[in-house]
Amino acid sequence: MARAPSLSLPCLALVTDRTLCEDASLIDKVGQAVAGGVTMVQLREKDLAAGALLALGEGLRRATAGRALFLVNDRLDVALAAAADGVHLPENGLPAPQARR
Repeated sequence: MARAPSLSLPCLALVTDRTLCEDASLIDKVGQAVAGGVTMVQLREKDLAAGALLALGEGLRRATAGRALFLVNDRLDVALAAAADGVHLPENGLPAPQARR
């Protein structure tokens, strides 16, 4: 697997919202955004079930591999299963020390 690039500052971050993609695939749009300079992608699709979120996460992992950091919002299980670079933990979510273990 390609090693994730380190996050350089300033960074250009993309937070997903697949409802804005109309006819295009979110994975394709993210690939285009990364090619255009996005350095971090956060998968944030709160309405998807775990299986659908994982499938999308795996596609985004392929689209970002070696080119941009890939994070999953609030779902450590999906982040681990999709080989994400990290997980974004909300204030009322899983405590960071437990997530690090």
